Amino acid sequence: MSSSQSSPTGQIVHSSDQLMTIGAFHAITWTGFALCVIAYSARIYVRLVAFGRLLIDDWLMLVALVMLLATAILGQLVLKYIYTLMEVGNGEYLPGPTFLDDTATGLHAFGAACLLWYIGIWIIKFNFLIFFYRLGGKIREYLIFWWIVLVLTIGCGALSIGIMQFNCLFGPIGVILTTCNELSSFQKTYTFFKISCIVDVITDAFIVCFPVSILWRIRISIRKKVMLSGIFGLVAFTMAVTIVRGSIFGGTFKTIDENNFRAMNVTWIWFWFSVEFTVSFIIACLVSFRALFTQKEHAQDDLEARQYQERKKREEAARPRSPAGNGGLRGRLRNIHDSLLDTCRTLEGADEPEASSLPADAPDPDRVSVDFSHDGSWREGAKSMRENAESVRTVEPAQAK
Repeated sequence: MSSSQSSPTGQIVHSSDQLMTIGAFHAITWTGFALCVIAYSARIYVRLVAFGRLLIDDWLMLVALVMLLATAILGQLVLKYIYTLMEVGNGEYLPGPTFLDDTATGLHAFGAACLLWYIGIWIIKFNFLIFFYRLGGKIREYLIFWWIVLVLTIGCGALSIGIMQFNCLFGPIGVILTTCNELSSFQKTYTFFKISCIVDVITDAFIVCFPVSILWRIRISIRKKVMLSGIFGLVAFTMAVTIVRGSIFGGTFKTIDENNFRAMNVTWIWFWFSVEFTVSFIIACLVSFRALFTQKEHAQDDLEARQYQERKKREEAARPRSPAGNGGLRGRLRNIHDSLLDTCRTLEGADEPEASSLPADAPDPDRVSVDFSHDGSWREGAKSMRENAESVRTVEPAQAK
């Protein structure tokens, strides 16, 4: 996995050049983590406002966030050892008396980070699967495909972890700097990373099929189409990052043969894993709003708008007048807060006591819809928020051309 002072053949094992300075690396890592915290906080706020509790996928994302934090802390503590290792391999730095101990610490931490990255990324995939299950779990064909993708995702995740070279990540430093620097070991490592990237991209592609299937069946506004297109573009970007991580174009790998005996630069691997984990996490938080995948009838939209305005007028009339100054500012802040709460409920569809559903047994091929009613997270109190509840909605599928 690493560079060392000498290979079994007695030559220096070089690696690709450093990606960036260690200071820039830490800045990017912690900035990405901060963005993930903001995205997750917004997601949790919406969930608590809409449902009053967290759903299972929210807890999964919390576990993923903790894993992302752990990798950032590991990077802060041991990346300096990885940088030193790469510099020694490239002949840019002479090893000191603590080089072997520092190298062992850095590579063992890198192995732990690899496990956290893989487990965290696959947790995010399961978060997507749980979310899309709630969107169309009553559609027979949809549900069958969902179970197939679930089994495929579990199998690919187990494969990615199972083929890791644990002896070159957690073994004694003597083994890492000798056996793991042999040509056959480099080839196995290269093969491992290629396989892990392939199964990662394949599972992402299958998971993206769910929102595409939903959007194919329902009509949504142009605004939502633009929003979802942007989100799917980010998903495609995540897949591109995965491909770059496992390809020679990312600079992570060099041609491995007897005449060009080069190691992979561990800092490149660390960077691309971090980017993939961070981007995947943020996208998972953005896609978690079910209202993006639903469309209400225009008449119902107008009715809801009128009801909302009437409700706001009644609330404004019932609210005691605040004196000028700080009271007026507090009143404006309260209005902003109430508006945010209403937006959160709208994003999650918490005001909808009943949502439309695709028939589970014999669906009409000319009329389909999407169902959220089996999600037990609907708050009972939401039923009283509208006197005129939205009835089961069906939408016409796009006519085949």
